[in-house]
Amino acid sequence: MIRSRFFVMALGCLLLAAWVEHAGAQQLPGRGSWAVCTIQGFGQTRHEGNLFATVTLTHLASNRTFTVTVDNEQPDNPNTISPKFANLLRELRPNDFVEIRTGNRGHRQQLRDIRRYNLQPGEELPGHFVYVSHRNADINYQTGTIERPATVQVRKLGENLTLTVPNVRRDGDLLPDPDLMAMLMTLRRDDVVMVRVRRAGEANVINHLQRYHPTRHGEFVESFTVGFNPAKPAVRISADDGTSFSLVLPGRMVRDEWVADPRLMNQIERLERGDRVTFDVHEVGNEMVLRAIRPGPPRPRS
Repeated sequence: MIRSRFFVMALGCLLLAAWVEHAGAQQLPGRGSWAVCTIQGFGQTRHEGNLFATVTLTHLASNRTFTVTVDNEQPDNPNTISPKFANLLRELRPNDFVEIRTGNRGHRQQLRDIRRYNLQPGEELPGHFVYVSHRNADINYQTGTIERPATVQVRKLGENLTLTVPNVRRDGDLLPDPDLMAMLMTLRRDDVVMVRVRRAGEANVINHLQRYHPTRHGEFVESFTVGFNPAKPAVRISADDGTSFSLVLPGRMVRDEWVADPRLMNQIERLERGDRVTFDVHEVGNEMVLRAIRPGPPRPRS
């Protein structure tokens, strides 16, 4: 619960800062830069004697709902909207994600550009961002100082953010966190990551970063143990997308033995091969760990 509240608070602060910087308290979303919105509906309005088609949207970063007009090819005929928008607007449905740019024509708020927005699964969740790229640190090896820290570029709902990789000492040398840098090397553009950050001056410094894994459905295969000193209980699950998961059960060390989460152990012991399950996973270091498991829906028909 505390961690979830932190995610929500951190996300709110970051998005609020971006919104104030790029949009302003009263400025129409999409002025000067693309804004990610959801379609709410379509309509018509009369302005200065002419009838225009309208689009109502909700700006995701500010949760602000607003309406813009669409230019007509023929005056007073909203059925002749500009060919620039016509095909896409016919395809769009309420709750579809789009990016827009807006402007004013006189006192009329006008749609300037619109395109679909490819929302990555998990991007909408608090504390989750889309990975774009990362940059290695500039290190002066003669002086042993970091002249420019390593950074990570992420985005969320059309807003870009730069995160700073923390520095740690290893064998007396100050380096960007090697574990985090190794994790970044495994990421691909548009992967969704879960991030916890802290403010350090003007920088957003990464406290924790891990790849996001969506909730999956599949079939339980077997339980087994992995490793030694300590040996850890694990399960194998075949997901509906064809991926096979070998997942360690979380727990803690007690007298040199790994004691798995008793709630999860109880659930696993009741499962038989082929049972349908819904499960969540996360990464801890190099291990894939089972976070939750519960009865799943029937296998979808082909």
